[in-house]
Amino acid sequence: MASDPAIRSSRDAGPAATAPGPPAIGPGTRGIVVLMPTWLGDIVMATAALHRLRRAAADARITAIVPPGMDTVLGGSDPVDAVVTVDGKGAAGPLRTAAVIRRTNAEAVVLLPNSPRSAIAAA
Repeated sequence: MASDPAIRSSRDAGPAATAPGPPAIGPGTRGIVVLMPTWLGDIVMATAALHRLRRAAADARITAIVPPGMDTVLGGSDPVDAVVTVDGKGAAGPLRTAAVIRRTNAEAVVLLPNSPRSAIAAA
């Protein structure tokens, strides 16, 4: 079976062609913002990711951003140091979210929703 030349792994390209990725989140990370999903069930399912993130960066300040009304779901949660409510709806929603992310001075942002709106807010 012939391989497609357009599909290559970093192993095929060699070390010179491998671009550095984003910095890893780990013990030296001081601040992390987690943009949480918007639906209740998705937030509950995402708590496992928060626990793993806490284990990876035990000393980091982890701030979760949730939509209005969902702050009580994570309130008092062990892996999260702070829960911030942001109304991300409407055309200005990503801008409001971005302003909150900037105010945290976090070193890393974790996007749990896989959406263009989340990416715009984190950029």
